[in-house]
Amino acid sequence: MINARKTALGRSAAKNALQLRVRGGFDLGDPCDIYSLIEKHGLDLQFMDVPSLEGLYLNEREAHRICVSAHRPAGRQRFTAAHEFGHHSAGHGSSVDKVLEYRANAVVPEHEFIADTFARFLLMPNRAVQRGFRERNHDPSAPTPDQVYRVAAWLGVGYATLLEQMRFSLGILAFDAYRRLKATKLKSVKALLTGLPPDGDIWMVDQLWAGMRLHAKTGDLIAGVVPATGCTVLKQAFEDHHTFVADRVGEVECGIVGGQKVRVSVSRPKYIGFYDYMYLED
Repeated sequence: MINARKTALGRSAAKNALQLRVRGGFDLGDPCDIYSLIEKHGLDLQFMDVPSLEGLYLNEREAHRICVSAHRPAGRQRFTAAHEFGHHSAGHGSSVDKVLEYRANAVVPEHEFIADTFARFLLMPNRAVQRGFRERNHDPSAPTPDQVYRVAAWLGVGYATLLEQMRFSLGILAFDAYRRLKATKLKSVKALLTGLPPDGDIWMVDQLWAGMRLHAKTGDLIAGVVPATGCTVLKQAFEDHHTFVADRVGEVECGIVGGQKVRVSVSRPKYIGFYDYMYLED
C-alpha cells in the first residue's frame, strides 16, 4: 500500500509539472527556464546568504516567496528553485530544506517527495532529455561524460542530477553506465570539453539554444557564440573567436555560430538579493 501510494503521488506530481510547464509556454521537448516560470507566477525569488540551507518556501498571507542559497552551484540552485516551486504548486505550507539529495530508496516525507518529483519532471521531462541527446547525434543510453554535461547545461541542471533522472525516473541508463558516469570527476569532464578545467561552468552553445536565455556567472566559459559589436559583458578566451569568458555582470544578445540568437545573462558568483536585480551592476 505504501509503494502504491508513493507511485500515485509521484505520477500526480509529474503530471502537474508537465501541465504547468506547458501552460507556462515551455514545450515538453524544450528546457524550462525555472526563474522565468516563477516570475510569471508572481512569486518573489530571492538568493540568500545561508550556507546551511538549500532553499525554503514561505507561504504567508502577505506574499509567497521562494528562497535559494547563494552558496550552491548554478544547476543546484535551479533545481532547488523548482523544488520550492513544487511546494507552492502543491499547496504546501512553508518549508525549509536543508538537503536535497535524491536517492532512489530514501525515506522522505510525502510533501518533500512530491516537490522533488515535481522539480525533476519540470526540468527534465523524457522528451526534452531524449531530444537533448538525439538532436546532437548522441545515444542517451550510452552517452559520454562530456555529452551528459552538455545536455545538463542545456536543461539547466547539474551533471549528477541529470544522471539520476535518467537512471531512476526515466530508465534510460543501465546501472553500470550510471555508476561509471557518476564516478567521473567534473574537472575531468570540463577538460574534455575545452582542454582546460575552468573554475566556472562551461556552456557549449549550439542551435538547440536558439531563442533561449543562458543564465551564467562571471568566470564561466561560453563557446559557440558571436557577441554584439562593442559587448563588454563577454571577453574573448584563448585564440578561439567563438569562445568567451563571462567577464562582467549584465546581459547581451549573442549570435549562435551557424545562425539564430541566444540571450546571455551574467550575474556575479554567490549573488545575494532578489532575482529582479540579479543581472544589474551595483
